Amino acid sequence: MTAGALAVSGRKVPPGAKTIYWVAVLVLALAAYLLTFHFEYEPSENKLVRGWPVPHVVFEHPEAAVHGEDYVGAISHAAYPLNLALFLLMPAVGLFVWRWRTARQITRVSLF
Repeated sequence: MTAGALAVSGRKVPPGAKTIYWVAVLVLALAAYLLTFHFEYEPSENKLVRGWPVPHVVFEHPEAAVHGEDYVGAISHAAYPLNLALFLLMPAVGLFVWRWRTARQITRVSLF
């Protein structure tokens, strides 16, 4: 089960797990917003990229003194939803790794 399914289901989960999950969702949604719209970097002297890991706009300057062209395409409108989906996968992946390691330790102990 994913972390989201555990958080909203009626199954028995450790105390505070639902609260931790929803706090993580809010923090990650804020991080996705900030990194999508307020983070910029220059991979080269002629290029400026806004947004990470999925950029929402890329400015390319053919020459340093000339005003650059910008790229705003279909991905620009989907940048925040894509970043949000990537960031919200983190709790699910973390839960999967935790459950896998726990099951592996139990299996390892029961073999002896």
